[in-house]
Amino acid sequence: MNHTYFLDPQAAARIEGAREEAARYLVTMRTEAGRLLRRAHVANEGYFDFDIGGVRYAEPQARALIAEGRTRSLIHYLDAMAYEYFSAIASVEEFEAKLQELATEAMTTFGGDSESLNSRKREWGSRARGRLALHSAMVERSQATFWRDLEMQFRAVNWPDLAAVLKNGWWSIGGLPTDRDQQEVLVRRFDALVGRALSALGFSDPSLAFAVWADHLQKKSAHSVGSCINNFCAASAEFCLELIAGFEEQVKPSAPTGGAIGRNIDRLRKECGWSYSTMARRTGIDKTSTINHVKHERRPRPEALATYAQAFSKKLERLVTVEELEA
Repeated sequence: MNHTYFLDPQAAARIEGAREEAARYLVTMRTEAGRLLRRAHVANEGYFDFDIGGVRYAEPQARALIAEGRTRSLIHYLDAMAYEYFSAIASVEEFEAKLQELATEAMTTFGGDSESLNSRKREWGSRARGRLALHSAMVERSQATFWRDLEMQFRAVNWPDLAAVLKNGWWSIGGLPTDRDQQEVLVRRFDALVGRALSALGFSDPSLAFAVWADHLQKKSAHSVGSCINNFCAASAEFCLELIAGFEEQVKPSAPTGGAIGRNIDRLRKECGWSYSTMARRTGIDKTSTINHVKHERRPRPEALATYAQAFSKKLERLVTVEELEA
C-alpha cells in the first residue's frame, strides 16, 4: 500500500512512527503474556498430576493479553493513517473508500478484533460527515438569537486554560482544573454546549460531537496552533458569531453607527502598532470578527467593545473607554 499517494513526506513519516509504536506495544503485551505463562509453569514444577500453578488459567489470560495487544495496535495504526487521509481528502465518499483500504492494511499488519475495527471505521465515517455539515453550515436569520445565546454561554464557561489537544488523530480536553469534581462539571457543561450547537447544525452523534467541533475550529480559529486549540471556550464562542455574521445588526437609530466604531477601532489598532492577527491574539476576538467591525461596519456587541477598550488601554498605557470607541 502506498501511504504517500495523497500525503506529504511528513504525514507519511507520522504514519510510520505510529506503526512502529503500535508494534512495540504488541511486543510488550506478548512479553507480558510470556511472563504470565512462565510464572504459572514454575509454580507448577514437580506437580505432574495437579495444576497447582494455575497453568490452565494462565493460558487463556495470556491469549487474552495478546488479543488485546493486537486490537489496540490495530486501532492505533488505523487512527494514525485515517487522520492523515482525513486531513487530505475533502470528499466524504472518497475518504470512506480510502478508509476501507486503510482498515485492510491495519488488519493485515496487526490482526485483532474485526468488530472493534468496524466500529472505528464507522466513527471515522461519521466524523467526515460531521465535518462536511459544519463546512457547509448555514443558519436562518430566525436562529440568530439561539446562536448569540450560545456564544454567551460558551464565554460564561470562563476557563481560559481549556484547550483541545490532538493526539494520534483524536481530540481530548486539556487545561482542566486539578479538582476532579470541577473537571467533571466543566467537561459536562462544555460537552452539552457543543452538543446543542451541532444538533442545531444537523449533526446528531453525541459521541463524536467534540471531535467534529474541534476539527472545524482547528481550520477556522485564530486560537488554533498546530495540534492544539487554545482558549477553546473563546474559539467556540467566536464560531457561533461567525455563523450569524452575515446578518445585519439591528441598531437603534440613536446608537452610534458601526462605521464610526470601526474607524475608532482601526485608529487605535494602528496606534498600538498591531496587525489584525496580533490584535486577535491580544483581545481573544477572532480576526474575521474584527475585520467585519472595521471594514464592513458591523457593530460589535457590548462585551466585545469592553474587550477592545481594555486591550487598547493596556497597550497604550492610558484609559480607553467604550465611550471613546463609540464617539
